Amino acid sequence: APTPVPTPVPASPPMPAASCGFEQKAQNGQFCGLWSLSMAGDFAWSRTSGPTPSSTTGPSGAAEGSYYLFIEASGTVASGAVAILESSPLSFTENSAMSFKYNMY
Repeated sequence: APTPVPTPVPASPPMPAASCGFEQKAQNGQFCGLWSLSMAGDFAWSRTSGPTPSSTTGPSGAAEGSYYLFIEASGTVASGAVAILESSPLSFTENSAMSFKYNMY
């Protein structure tokens, strides 16, 4: 008798639509069960409230709420270095949108 084809493992289901900030500390490595701080990059994201640690290099506070993520790029970070923020698989419909607020000095 022929060998049956194994049943494929289903992919993770897409995340539902959500508004997600960084007010709560990461739980199981994720913010809102959605965003993960990847260790695959050259340097890491940090969560803070108020101004960034190095003066005049970032926002004075979060655009919404109290906490936000930032990368400290002052000093010895090499040109072209990468910091990665990952998400679970996302599902977009025709009227979906994704937006980020950012600050660059």
